[in-house]
Amino acid sequence: MSYVKWIMNGVAIQADSIRQEIFDRFGTIPSFFELSFPTPELAWDLWRQAQVAYLDNPLPFRFKERLFVYLSRFCNNPYCLGRHVAMLLTPNPATIGANEGPGAHSATDIAALLDAPAPSRQELLSQMDRLNDVDPPLEQWPSDQPALEQSLFVCSVATFLRIGEADLCSAAIRSALAPVWSQRLELFLAFVRRAHDWTESHRELKLEPEITALLSAQPALAKWMERWRPGDAVRLKNEWHQGVTAPGDAMGGFFGEMEHELTRWRTFRNGKQDAASGTNDDIALLMRIQNLAMQATQVGVLIADARAPDFPVVYCNSSFEKMTGYRSEEIVGRNCRFLQADDRDQFEIHVMRQALRQGSACTVTLRNYRKDGSMFWNEISLSPIHNDRGELTHYVSIERDVTERQQSLTDLKRERLLLDALSDGTPFDELLRLIVTQAESSCARMSAAIFLIDDDGQSLRCACAPRLSPELRCRMERVPIEPGVCCCTFAASQRQRQIIPDIHLHERSELIHPLAKAAGIRSCWAEPILSTQRDVLGVLSMFSTHAARPSETELSLLSHFAQLAGVVIQRSQAARRLAKSEERLRLALRATNDAIWDIDLLRQRMWWNEVFDEQFGGPSGDTDVDTWWHQHIHPDDLRRVISSPSRTVEGRADDSKGLIEYRLMRRDGTYAVVKERTLLSRDAEGQPARLLGALTDLTQRRALEKEVLEIAAAQSWRIGNDLHDGVGQELTGMGMLADALGASIDRDVTSVDLASLRRIAGKLRESVHRTLRQVRTLARGMNPVDVDRHGLTSALTEMCDRIRELHGVNCRFECDRPVPFRENQTATQLYRIAQEAVTNAVRHGEAANIRVRLGFRDDQWSLRIQDDGVGISKKPNADRGMGLRTMDYRAGQIGGQIQIGPRPDGGTEVACIFPGDAVAQDDEEFIALLSDLPTE
Repeated sequence: MSYVKWIMNGVAIQADSIRQEIFDRFGTIPSFFELSFPTPELAWDLWRQAQVAYLDNPLPFRFKERLFVYLSRFCNNPYCLGRHVAMLLTPNPATIGANEGPGAHSATDIAALLDAPAPSRQELLSQMDRLNDVDPPLEQWPSDQPALEQSLFVCSVATFLRIGEADLCSAAIRSALAPVWSQRLELFLAFVRRAHDWTESHRELKLEPEITALLSAQPALAKWMERWRPGDAVRLKNEWHQGVTAPGDAMGGFFGEMEHELTRWRTFRNGKQDAASGTNDDIALLMRIQNLAMQATQVGVLIADARAPDFPVVYCNSSFEKMTGYRSEEIVGRNCRFLQADDRDQFEIHVMRQALRQGSACTVTLRNYRKDGSMFWNEISLSPIHNDRGELTHYVSIERDVTERQQSLTDLKRERLLLDALSDGTPFDELLRLIVTQAESSCARMSAAIFLIDDDGQSLRCACAPRLSPELRCRMERVPIEPGVCCCTFAASQRQRQIIPDIHLHERSELIHPLAKAAGIRSCWAEPILSTQRDVLGVLSMFSTHAARPSETELSLLSHFAQLAGVVIQRSQAARRLAKSEERLRLALRATNDAIWDIDLLRQRMWWNEVFDEQFGGPSGDTDVDTWWHQHIHPDDLRRVISSPSRTVEGRADDSKGLIEYRLMRRDGTYAVVKERTLLSRDAEGQPARLLGALTDLTQRRALEKEVLEIAAAQSWRIGNDLHDGVGQELTGMGMLADALGASIDRDVTSVDLASLRRIAGKLRESVHRTLRQVRTLARGMNPVDVDRHGLTSALTEMCDRIRELHGVNCRFECDRPVPFRENQTATQLYRIAQEAVTNAVRHGEAANIRVRLGFRDDQWSLRIQDDGVGISKKPNADRGMGLRTMDYRAGQIGGQIQIGPRPDGGTEVACIFPGDAVAQDDEEFIALLSDLPTE
């Protein structure tokens, strides 16, 4: 297994992954790609070009393959020819469009295609006229118009071969087709040329055995392939040039006649003309005409001496001078590599060098540089020239400025790569690196960097700058966004482009001038990265080691890459906002006690949160959503719930909220009383789309309400009983004493025993006082009063005294001094907790001794009520009564918690632990108190 990797635009490319991708597409590995695997970057580039320009190109399969086969006749290696003839015989589904039939061709049809002669000039003009007559340009490929499709076929061949009428043919194609289709056709032709260059530079590339066997099984094709020779490609190409080029055309018959003309030229110069060649005047006239023709052509023409060291130029025409800005005397005698400047790291240079070593033809596209330093894309077609003895003597180079076309192809590849990266979920940092790498590849000899607005909104931070020195990156970190600092901060602060051709001479370079000078940086171009709302997101900067002013093309690219960066940054920001929102929603759904559900009304699918799942489960397997609800709503409530507005969809307003209570079955089979709130959502067409709901479990609340009513009834009974047994008995006694007193008074006054009357009155007074105390005690228990924040200790002391008096229980409170609380609420809640715990110890615990303690330890306060009663269950949460739940509630109101459990030596302990800051710790009395309080 190969582990060769290469980084392409920030993405790790592995040879095996490319191999697997090709195999998945074809079911095999064509030899065409096999030779590229040792160099992953080459394999990646070759495979991506094949995908974009050929395999995934929407041109009809039949047209693409027939054109590929016909053009491959002009290739010096028969691999492409044989491979695509096989494709026509047995089409591979990987190359056929979704709407196309199998499209298989017979061997006879393919042989006729291979033997099809070149058209005459008049025929070619007729084909161009047919295309020029199309108005408006076709938005769809003319598959149903065979004549028009044939015209496209012929003009495509002429364009590919660059005959004299090539520009007119290309214009005719663009006139007949909408730009999207003409560009697809140009892209396809560019790939065919790349495939020919690749196979011609790899003579060892042979047809696969299965392809050879397939062709051998077809007699007509086997015979054609057997008679094919490498020289046939040049011959067939010359037939086209000679057949369709008008006499006197500037490039007429150039490829077919150049070798013969140069031979006569050499003979003329050496004075060795033979009689069969004509007179010296004829040759001189011919050479003048030929020179005028080459000067008149719109493409650059160079002739290099293949016999001299380093292939010096011996001729260039005026078009080449105009294209490069160099004069003839600056070109002749030099190797053309000077046009590459210091941009030598180009793969196509190696292809051209290999062709020169092998003495073969090739076509490459290079980045070249004019005399003024501006870059242009130069398409170079090299053709070897041999003398009569077959010796290589010269190379003829036809050169075209294809910057516009190459830029279109580059833009297409760049957009495809970025879209693939976005759709594949490539991380944000890698997307920025991809943009930076593409910017650097588009603007030669420039280093790119992306700076983002920092979180403070007042400075820039370096987000991606792979080719900047660490020192410069560090110096550019958190640079304040001010116009006078540097090029980047000016662009960010002013929201406009800033170009500094020479940093050393610019007034805004004081921040980075020393480091720029040390790093050899001379120029800086900065483009603000703006959002769709025109807010500044960052800056895209280009740095160069030489003073340079960008061309219009480079400025356009700078703006384009800044826009791409803006898309990526905004997408990342939106993703982060969405992630935060989803995280908040997820935490909210986990934190809530409500069971939440969401029904997709169109697909009848239901989503529910964890609380819903824990309490009620949810539809599973093949269970329908409606069926699940019908099975889980209590039968007595089902009809009412289904017909209620909460579950009704038709005629319901979007913002109306349904509300209903019913019983719903839990996972354990019991029923919970729930309150349901629903909200209806509609789609763009106004149709009900989703029904959202939240269930609040009211079971415990309803149980508490019932228990409160029962407790109220019990309290009423207790008070009535206390009144009857206590106050009632006292009043009865007082009545009897009053009757005795009245009877004594009714007797003869002289016989009244005053001592007896005094005793009766004394008993009556005592009885009244006892009755008053009982009434006050009952009233104090029935009417809760707030405890002052300084009065908790005195209130608890009084409560313990009252318990001793009423119930005869040894109840005592321990806390030597008053404790000042910050709020009355805290003191009141603690008092009620102690009151409830003491009452429970007396009534339910049957305690004889109760101890109430207020203490401080480890920054926490505690109020503890300990008794020696019958004790409590070790599972205090099981079957908690109203009193215990009330204590829990009161403790929560002051930020504390209740702990209830059995004591080791018997009885129960109730502890309320509450924060230390509930007490006024800055109180002077409190500071004095801390040292004296009982410890835990």
